[in-house]
Amino acid sequence: MTTMSSGQCIVDTKTCTKCGETKPVSEFHKYKQGVRSICKPCRSEAGSSDRKARNDAYLSDPANREILYESHKRWVANSREHLRKYWLRYYAEHREEILAKQRERRARKRNNNDDGES
Repeated sequence: MTTMSSGQCIVDTKTCTKCGETKPVSEFHKYKQGVRSICKPCRSEAGSSDRKARNDAYLSDPANREILYESHKRWVANSREHLRKYWLRYYAEHREEILAKQRERRARKRNNNDDGES
């Protein structure tokens, strides 16, 4: 803790209420009254798990899945030209890698077919 000439105290460290670790104040998000009580990594982890739980709950409803599917179909239909340009550019930049993977896949398939005939 640092004391200013005006008598105010500035806290250099704080203890996270979630993980219990004492960390520098820079590890906490700023808030109206100072800094939050949970450190940045703990808030991030909690946010990720909450977001995943909400998404899973939303997608478990077949009506919501249908809405998303229809929305995606509309997006693809409206973006067809953009997607075509993207994939052409991607193929041009990664042609050798794509062809190598195709050759590997064909060779594996050929080997699996040869094993099955015996």
